[in-house]
Amino acid sequence: MKNKLKMTLFLALVFFLVSYGVSFSQEFYTDETVEYDYTCPEDTHTYDYASIVVFCRGEDPEECPVGVFIGKNHPVWPDSIFWSHTLPPALLVPPCVMERARLWINGKGVNNEDDTISIQGIFGWEPLDHLIHDNSTYDLTEASEAGFWDQGFIDVIIWSGSESLVRLDVAKLLLDYDCYSDVEEDESSAAPGSFSISQNYPNPFNPETEISFILPEKATISLVVYNVFGQKVRGLIDATLPAGSYTVTWDGTDNDGKKLASGVYFCRLSAGDRTSMSKMVLLK
Repeated sequence: MKNKLKMTLFLALVFFLVSYGVSFSQEFYTDETVEYDYTCPEDTHTYDYASIVVFCRGEDPEECPVGVFIGKNHPVWPDSIFWSHTLPPALLVPPCVMERARLWINGKGVNNEDDTISIQGIFGWEPLDHLIHDNSTYDLTEASEAGFWDQGFIDVIIWSGSESLVRLDVAKLLLDYDCYSDVEEDESSAAPGSFSISQNYPNPFNPETEISFILPEKATISLVVYNVFGQKVRGLIDATLPAGSYTVTWDGTDNDGKKLASGVYFCRLSAGDRTSMSKMVLLK
């Protein structure tokens, strides 16, 4: 009888752990994809733009066991988690107008008890809807703090409450926005033949993109790619070139030939005390 009871308890524990999706590994990474004209299954609305972040356990980018955990004072799991959503290229609010913006987080226990969420460094968000074992949706439409939409990405941090166990599976940033024709860039505003770097094309890109620039005169130049932390990840050109127009192809790798993660990168053209920079978005 005792052995049967022990086996029953053991099977019940295994069932609980499997059904709840517990991972004993604290290693995780995020996998982001971007879609345009995205119909969200959760509210059936078609959004202009969607950044979809999947939370994956482990360290192998070739696999993605979905679901990571945070817990207060847990021996393995951290008590907070941070991730970013890439924003549409060249989005500035104003002059662009944000018509509908949602942050949808799928998981278990999100915004439960005294959990805390920070979106772009701002606290005090109340979810539009909330099911403790399903998902929470936050309305960002009226966010008007300086720089909220102008950083190239939206940062999110969640801290677990004092007794909470929080699981995160997927987060979606869903946007409807309008940038009117009178705020589009006037490409003719730059003087012909001026020292400049053009917006890479395509952008966002995968797996490669073309970067064009103009030298009005002979110059020793460097063309370097940086990540969002200001770290140099790839040197493309370091040479003396005659005046003219140039195009370079970047394949999304670093100086060691390794594929870089999805995200925002910056390409800087330098010649003496002159610099010109463009922002690029690598998607996978």
